[in-house]
Amino acid sequence: MAEILKVAASASVAQKTAAPIIDEVRSVIGRWRQFADEAGLMASRRDELDQILNP
Repeated sequence: MAEILKVAASASVAQKTAAPIIDEVRSVIGRWRQFADEAGLMASRRDELDQILNP
Protein backbone atom coordinates (compact mmCIF):
# COMPACT_ATOMS: atom_id res chain seq x y z
CA MET A 1 0.00 0.00 0.00
CA ALA A 2 2.96 2.32 0.60
CA GLU A 3 3.63 2.67 -3.12
CA ILE A 4 0.03 3.60 -3.85
CA LEU A 5 0.05 6.14 -1.02
CA LYS A 6 3.14 7.74 -2.56
CA VAL A 7 1.28 8.10 -5.84
CA ALA A 8 -1.67 9.61 -3.99
CA ALA A 9 0.61 12.07 -2.21
CA SER A 10 2.18 13.10 -5.52
CA ALA A 11 -1.34 13.90 -6.72
CA SER A 12 -1.99 15.96 -3.58
CA VAL A 13 -4.37 13.39 -2.10
CA ALA A 14 -4.01 13.08 1.66
CA GLN A 15 -3.25 9.67 3.15
CA LYS A 16 -6.40 9.87 5.30
CA THR A 17 -8.41 10.26 2.08
CA ALA A 18 -6.52 7.71 -0.01
CA ALA A 19 -6.23 4.87 2.51
CA PRO A 20 -9.99 4.12 2.81
CA ILE A 21 -10.38 4.25 -0.97
CA ILE A 22 -7.50 1.81 -1.42
CA ASP A 23 -9.02 -0.51 1.19
CA GLU A 24 -12.38 -0.42 -0.57
CA VAL A 25 -10.83 -1.21 -3.95
CA ARG A 26 -8.88 -4.11 -2.43
CA SER A 27 -12.08 -5.46 -0.91
CA VAL A 28 -13.91 -5.34 -4.23
CA ILE A 29 -11.01 -6.98 -6.07
CA GLY A 30 -11.06 -9.71 -3.44
CA ARG A 31 -14.66 -10.47 -4.42
CA TRP A 32 -13.81 -10.64 -8.13
CA ARG A 33 -14.86 -14.30 -8.50
CA GLN A 34 -18.32 -13.54 -7.10
CA PHE A 35 -18.87 -10.67 -9.54
CA ALA A 36 -17.57 -12.73 -12.45
CA ASP A 37 -19.91 -15.61 -11.60
CA GLU A 38 -22.89 -13.25 -11.31
CA ALA A 39 -22.01 -11.78 -14.71
CA GLY A 40 -21.85 -15.24 -16.27
CA LEU A 41 -18.18 -15.10 -17.19
CA MET A 42 -16.78 -18.42 -18.35
CA ALA A 43 -15.01 -20.20 -15.48
CA SER A 44 -11.73 -20.47 -17.39
CA ARG A 45 -11.64 -16.72 -18.07
CA ARG A 46 -12.74 -15.94 -14.50
CA ASP A 47 -9.91 -18.06 -13.13
CA GLU A 48 -7.38 -16.48 -15.49
CA LEU A 49 -8.34 -12.96 -14.42
CA ASP A 50 -8.55 -13.98 -10.77
CA GLN A 51 -4.88 -15.02 -10.88
CA ILE A 52 -3.98 -11.56 -12.17
CA LEU A 53 -6.15 -9.63 -9.73
CA ASN A 54 -5.48 -11.79 -6.66
CA PRO A 55 -1.97 -13.18 -7.01
